[in-house]
Amino acid sequence: MIDLRTSEQAHEKAYPQQFSCLVRDIPKPPRGMTRVQQVDTFFKKLHPDSYEKCMVVTNHKKVKALIGDDLSYATFLKNLVTK
Repeated sequence: MIDLRTSEQAHEKAYPQQFSCLVRDIPKPPRGMTRVQQVDTFFKKLHPDSYEKCMVVTNHKKVKALIGDDLSYATFLKNLVTK
């Protein structure tokens, strides 16, 4: 499924909405700031024209559901690193 999607999008212009970023080991947010606010602030500074939103997932089951049942979490991360 991933190969089909990749080959289909290879002919299109890349848009920021097509990409996701998995971040872990984030330092504790400053006092009075939520984790979402912390991540939003960080990425808005780095990518002011293309950053849209963040989704904080602290439960591994939720991440696995987002990825899909056909890929395990480890395989998913391995594929991200090798591409």
